[in-house]
Amino acid sequence: MALLSVNDHPSVTAKSQDTLNNLGYRLPAGTETNGMDEYELYLDVAQLSSRGWTERLIARFLGKPDQFKPVDHWKNWVGKRAFFLERIQIAEALPDFQTALGRSIRRRELSDEQLAEFAKQRDESRGAVEKWRASLSEEDVRKNALLSGVTATFEEARRHGYRTPHK
Repeated sequence: MALLSVNDHPSVTAKSQDTLNNLGYRLPAGTETNGMDEYELYLDVAQLSSRGWTERLIARFLGKPDQFKPVDHWKNWVGKRAFFLERIQIAEALPDFQTALGRSIRRRELSDEQLAEFAKQRDESRGAVEKWRASLSEEDVRKNALLSGVTATFEEARRHGYRTPHK
């Protein structure tokens, strides 16, 4: 099973990086969502912003996106960065994140209404990952584990400088 990608960012402490790597699970590309709306399982940067995240917090605690959502605009051929909800929830539970978010909130001088909206957005997504996991069959779990293993193998090979034949 592929672990969370923290991307060895220098501002992520070793303790928080170990926590993310030990607890995390990244849904590989092409994984079955069992009819659940993918937008419940993946949040883009705008949705993260509505939870209180900033670009700096995203870079520090989430790193590279898990997938790119399509956009309907000819200038943006890459798409919107999207992050797996469970990775976000794990990061939000870290003490380092809570400290960094608190500093960010004080620096931005946010109102109580904005803070309440952040909390509301987090509450609305609670249970979505568990609901998705409960909807998976044994075959889906095996397929996801296989895809995660293949993804981890390719990522490890690329880290060592190996490239796929088409590159």
